[in-house]
Amino acid sequence: MKKIYIILFPLMLLLLICESSCELFLSNEEADKRCKENELSVFMDKIIVINYQILRGQNVLPSYGYEVLNASRLTFIGSVRKMDCHAEEADNMNINCSAQAGLLAIGKNQYTFTLLPELPANKFIFMFYNDLEYISVQVSMRAEFADGKVFESSEIYSNTNRLKYWTDYSGSSYTINLNATLTWKQVIP
Repeated sequence: MKKIYIILFPLMLLLLICESSCELFLSNEEADKRCKENELSVFMDKIIVINYQILRGQNVLPSYGYEVLNASRLTFIGSVRKMDCHAEEADNMNINCSAQAGLLAIGKNQYTFTLLPELPANKFIFMFYNDLEYISVQVSMRAEFADGKVFESSEIYSNTNRLKYWTDYSGSSYTINLNATLTWKQVIP
């Protein structure tokens, strides 16, 4: 009998904690009701601007001494996804853009790169139907240096707040600013 209590008590405690704080336990009916209650009266499209700021002194790998802002070519690869009120992917656009970081950042202590989608699109534009929708960004970098060394970064993940919590709710665009300490690995050609 004691074994049952030992197993049952932690399980009940876990269920109580999750029930009060996790949306995962909402029934489909409750989740659909919540989505319906948060529908926008007028649907809106938003241009999503994604900036990535790199500071002078951010090295790819300290032991190598390569500074990101000195890269002859810096490529950003990833995706921008609009998540619906059920936290499921509703729309997706790929990020694939490059910049000559070494030329753009000459004499600057920092540089902000604006990430762009793969062609033919020239902007990240998403239609929003519900206050509970949000944007999820996943991006990594590839830094190529003049001496032929190439490094790839770890991925950055960032989720915005749900639409109803955006401070610039009424504007036509929303800016996401990314800056993270990354881990890098050298790519052997």
